Formats: sequence, C-alpha cells, structure tokens
Amino acid sequence: MKRLPIYLLLDVSGSMSGEPINAVNKGIEILVSSLKSEPQAKDCAYISVITYESSAKQVVPLTDLDNFRTPSLYASGGTNLSSALALASQKMKSEVVANSDYYPLVFIMTDGDVGNVDSVLADFNSNKMGVVVGCAAGTGANVDALKTVTPYVIRLDTAD
Repeated sequence: MKRLPIYLLLDVSGSMSGEPINAVNKGIEILVSSLKSEPQAKDCAYISVITYESSAKQVVPLTDLDNFRTPSLYASGGTNLSSALALASQKMKSEVVANSDYYPLVFIMTDGDVGNVDSVLADFNSNKMGVVVGCAAGTGANVDALKTVTPYVIRLDTAD
C-alpha cells in the first residue's frame, strides 16, 4: 500500500512558550485523531516530526500512525525556520519513495516568525509535495509572515 508521508515542522523557539506551544500540542492531537478516524488514512499515514529553534532536528522519523507517539515539546532558543525547511527537504528526498508513496504533506506550526527563508525556499519547494499548510499558533501569531512560505494558512487557536 502507498504511504502518505506527513511532515510536521514544529517551532519550539522561546517565543512559542505558553499559549503558542499549547496550540501546537492541540494541533498535533487534532491531526492525529482525525487521521486515526479515517480508515484509509489510518492504513497509509506516516508522520515525521522536525522541531526547530536555533537549529532543526528530526525527533520522530517517518513512523506509521499506529506507532506514532507525540514528542514532549519545550520552548527555548531562537527561531530558524530555514534550518527546518532544509532538513525537511533532505528527509523527503531520502525517505519518500517516488512513484511508490503519495506526495508528502507538510504542516508548519509556528507563531509566525519565519525569518529569512529565501535561501532555502526554492530547494524546499522543488520537492514534489501535496500541500504545505502553515498553522498559526497563538492569538498573536503572524499570519502574514507565514503566507510568505505558503498560501495555505490556518489558525490553531480557533481549531476545534
């Protein structure tokens, strides 16, 4: 069966403490719950978690939905979305099997501080992806900044 790779790029920088990190945790909970309730998604969804602050790291490799466990998230450090986009691009190239997997979905959960991503955005966008969704975490999230990365932006503080 084809896999549906889902990459979660989670901002865990210091600006995410409090309400924003709680919104990210809620967003992950809603996403996983929704996927588990869909029979087709339950069988093919694979999730990877990449966290970023001053640097990025893959804290959960591409894992099937039944074995996925949400990592503990703590906010600290600066914000470097560029490092997360570069790492996600690298992981998609090595983990997604062309013509065997569906195009990956990417969810970027952040308070909207994207910084200068121009240098890595072209390489990131060169991956064949289904869609990239920006998830604005917290009531003070910078939606306009997130729209410089993707036109598809939702607010996590109003998610139910």
